Amino acid sequence: MYRILIRNLAVIVLIGLAAPPLFAQQQLTSVEPLVSDANLVQLQKNIELNITNRSMEDALVSIAEEANLKLMYSKALLPKEERITLNKKSISLYDALWTVLDGSDLRFAISENQLLVLMKNSEEEKMLSEKVIIQETISGQVTDAETGETLPGVNVVIEGTSTGTTTNLDGEYDLEVTDSDAILVFTYVGYATQEIAVGDRDAINVSLESDFA
Repeated sequence: MYRILIRNLAVIVLIGLAAPPLFAQQQLTSVEPLVSDANLVQLQKNIELNITNRSMEDALVSIAEEANLKLMYSKALLPKEERITLNKKSISLYDALWTVLDGSDLRFAISENQLLVLMKNSEEEKMLSEKVIIQETISGQVTDAETGETLPGVNVVIEGTSTGTTTNLDGEYDLEVTDSDAILVFTYVGYATQEIAVGDRDAINVSLESDFA
């Protein structure tokens, strides 16, 4: 089976969140290719801060309020002795967060549903290491169910996407998928559409039934 495991080091799914969050990296440029326009704009948004000798918790609450975010964290993660002073008339959300978290083992994530999530660096690394994208080449042949003849030009598309291919003159196809839950949709003029779940297979042969009455 042809299978490539690709570690996704920027996007993960957090339990309880409605959308994948963006993990901020030490350099914003390192994550730009993987960031949605909305998240990138939000990280670059300038806010005003008047924080003097405040706890890290208070500082993060102030940042979240200024950025119109809801803060999600565990009090046990935040150092109680740490005192923060950050007075800026204009500072980006990205710079403000890293200024406050500098020297700690905390990292943050911003979700599409406006949650600012705090977690320990070790938790981030663990979750990132568990997020794996499977890229697999599915191949097969499409034939007429009645005659057994091969069918060239059959459309093979991953359901819900624009990713697809067509069968060659021998009715054969190859298509890369990144999700074992993907469903392949086979369509051909004069034949009934057929949908098949990929599962753990790397070869899927299909026999299409005539759609003529």
